[in-house]
Amino acid sequence: MSKIYHMKNIIYLSVKTAPKVRIFNDLDKNDISSFLLHAFRHNDDYNLSDSAIEKFWNMYAYQMAEYNKIVSVAVGVISDNDSEKLNIKDYTNHDEFIILKSISNILKKVDSMGLSLCGYNIKNFDILQLYKKFIKYDIEMPHCLKLYNIKPWESNIIDIVDLWRNGQYSKAVYFEDILSFFGFDVSDHIYNEDISSYYYDNNLIDIAKSNILTINYYHQILSKII
Repeated sequence: MSKIYHMKNIIYLSVKTAPKVRIFNDLDKNDISSFLLHAFRHNDDYNLSDSAIEKFWNMYAYQMAEYNKIVSVAVGVISDNDSEKLNIKDYTNHDEFIILKSISNILKKVDSMGLSLCGYNIKNFDILQLYKKFIKYDIEMPHCLKLYNIKPWESNIIDIVDLWRNGQYSKAVYFEDILSFFGFDVSDHIYNEDISSYYYDNNLIDIAKSNILTINYYHQILSKII
């Protein structure tokens, strides 16, 4: 199988999230209770101050499908007519349901065409986020999001984390370290933990641009590895 042929069977995927409310105390009572329980389970101090809880919210809520909202999904695929051209589409919106309905059609094509999904930490974050949100909104689940009850070699997922580790699992892999390693321009890159501030300052355009840039990073990294 040639490299070009292989790359044309890959769809790059990047999901960006923000806490579903900017301030912790804006949550409804049920969410406040459940998140406090989560915070207490992960802290030795059971007398967490309001500021400590707010900090914990800002650090972790965007990572958890139960307490976040999807604000942008970007996908990219090699052009049929030009192997050097990457076609990228972003779905960025205040309403995550609209995003999910749009991306569901693409994921159905992934299933029907036997394509591979590629991203950074895609198995533990992007796919998991989409999987839980599809359940929440009762949207038909694409097969490519179902990673349970399958063997690793049966999955059509290419995770840049796994490629970069090269079989070694003793250390964490940070996306920004990979970008630095290759000397990529990160001037317009938004760190995942900063998406919230951009989102609640109504900078959806900047989030979309950064997510499109992320897809370009994925393609450049994968092109250098495989």
